[in-house]
Amino acid sequence: MSTEQAGSVVIQVTAADFGRLCENSGEWSHLNEPLGRFEAMDDAGPPSFREWKRIYWLGDSFTAVIFARAFLAARGFDYEVLYDTAADEGSSRMYGYVILTDYEEGQQS
Repeated sequence: MSTEQAGSVVIQVTAADFGRLCENSGEWSHLNEPLGRFEAMDDAGPPSFREWKRIYWLGDSFTAVIFARAFLAARGFDYEVLYDTAADEGSSRMYGYVILTDYEEGQQS
């Protein structure tokens, strides 16, 4: 098996778990964001900025991204992973990974 091939592990991620993975969330409106603030995290090019409903900040942990993607995919929701390069004033720590999605907390699929 190549190290580039994906393996699989069965892990149960509940809606409550998803909520705990997220540091913050809000309605998504890219029109109010500075150009270049969000960077795409895959080889598909720049962020798509399609009509997503929500943005969820996951911080610096890519493990949180993996669990959040698995939760959304298992429930049939679309998503896009980006990196938020903004930081609080006076801090060099960027906000980190975010997921744009059509899922809203409390929504059932």
